[in-house]
Amino acid sequence: MELNRNHYQILGVPATATPQQVIGRYRELARMFHPDIACGDKGFAQMVFQEINVAYSTLRNAERRKAYDAELFRFAPAPEAPKPTETAPAGKKLMTVTEAMASAQFAYAMHNFGEAEELCRRVLRVDANNAAAHRLLGDIHMDRGARYEALQQYRAAVVAGDKSVLLQEKIKSLSGSARS
Repeated sequence: MELNRNHYQILGVPATATPQQVIGRYRELARMFHPDIACGDKGFAQMVFQEINVAYSTLRNAERRKAYDAELFRFAPAPEAPKPTETAPAGKKLMTVTEAMASAQFAYAMHNFGEAEELCRRVLRVDANNAAAHRLLGDIHMDRGARYEALQQYRAAVVAGDKSVLLQEKIKSLSGSARS
């Protein structure tokens, strides 16, 4: 999971989300990641489920959410209305960049690489400098054995502002193996 994510990013809702949106997204994620019903890695599901519960317990309570927002946006302006990833086809819900990235991360965690890749590409059509989308595409390429493409995406994530040590290690490892 991504480090230093705020509660809104964990739940995949905008900071302007209504209480009903928070509840709805929590229920959706809880059904996906409850350790008793999650497919795949139970340890990962437990970790995600705990993260989701912490975020939800803060955002569902109006007083705690107000205090959390005050701290979160202390040095930054409050968020604007979210920008959509693109216009929604008939009968489909319009998805924000934050929601698309959260869905992409969960699709990736469930080994649905095609869906995760498509969601990342949608995000990049709206925000070409989205470091998280580039990093996740790099992980998808690595899982598919496409090392060169993974390296390109990881480098794009760095250019977009991701300075994490883990990402630097991935680039170093791929760059070293490319020379061998």
